[in-house]
Amino acid sequence: LDPLRGFGEDGIARGAADGIELGPFLNNWGSMEIDAGNLDRARSLLERALAIFRARLGPLHPFVASVLTNLGNVALYRGTLDDAERFYRESLAIKRKALFFFHDTATTELYTHVYTLSLPDALPI
Repeated sequence: LDPLRGFGEDGIARGAADGIELGPFLNNWGSMEIDAGNLDRARSLLERALAIFRARLGPLHPFVASVLTNLGNVALYRGTLDDAERFYRESLAIKRKALFFFHDTATTELYTHVYTLSLPDALPI
């Protein structure tokens, strides 16, 4: 992740601070930081992506839901299951409204979240 970090931090420093184009990059970078176990860094990146998406796209955009799912994953790996559930529920509520129906991705996501939250002792924390 080191080359990515340098690229991202350079782009942020050059003024892409709150542009919509930065949101997907921050969300993906945050997801990779989760996978690398860097939960504090992931949360920081994801919170910034969330702020950009909400400000530029509104609170019910599917990109907002995507970031909320990733923030739920951060909370899950930290063991803060109440926070994880809150993020997952908000994400799913947005997807239901934004997509007008509960399509396969949202259904799978719901099942995964409910199942994961029901097994706190089995979490890879």
